This record gives sequence, structure tokens and C-alpha cells, in this order.
Amino acid sequence: MAEIRMTDGAGNCLLALGGDVTVQDVSEIRETLHGALLENSSIGLDISGVRAVDITFFQLFESLFKTAASLGKDVTLTGSVPPGVREAALECGIPGAGGNLERWLLV
Repeated sequence: MAEIRMTDGAGNCLLALGGDVTVQDVSEIRETLHGALLENSSIGLDISGVRAVDITFFQLFESLFKTAASLGKDVTLTGSVPPGVREAALECGIPGAGGNLERWLLV
């Protein structure tokens, strides 16, 4: 089960994800991310507490970064990419999974 914590401050927010982020959790996380995008000019995103993910995690982040760009908002990855996310990226064939996954997440 995924965990999400949000800290707000002066048009910026920090979202910290933890636990397992899978298809069961994506809808709730998507709503939280969408609300944060609408209410803030920038979002810091810490995924260092995420243990395991499935393909919906990567779809969610692709959508997040495209939506943020279309709204003129900034999204910054603030934590490291944990091993479980790297392993899932390799299994899913995500570009950059072998080395620079952080760059793919921020494109």
C-alpha cells in the first residue's frame, strides 16, 4: 500500500511517496498530484521511500511531468530513486533505467 505525505508552503509543496505504488493506489495518488499542481507553482517529489512499483507508477509520472509542463509548473525530484523502482523500470523497458532513471523521470 502506498503512503503519501504533503507539506505545503508559499506556493510550493513537497510530496513524499512511500511503500508500494501499484495500480490499486494510482487513482488516489493521481488526485493528490493533480491538486498539488493546481494549487502550487512548484512541486518537490521525494520517491526515496518507495519500495516497489508496477507500470502504472511510470505512466503516472509521465502524465505528471507532461501536465506540469503544459501548466507551466515545475516538478523536481528531491530524493534518490530506490532500487525497487530501478528494478521495475528495467523490467518495464523504461528508457534510462539502466543508469540515468532520474533524468527520464524529469524529462
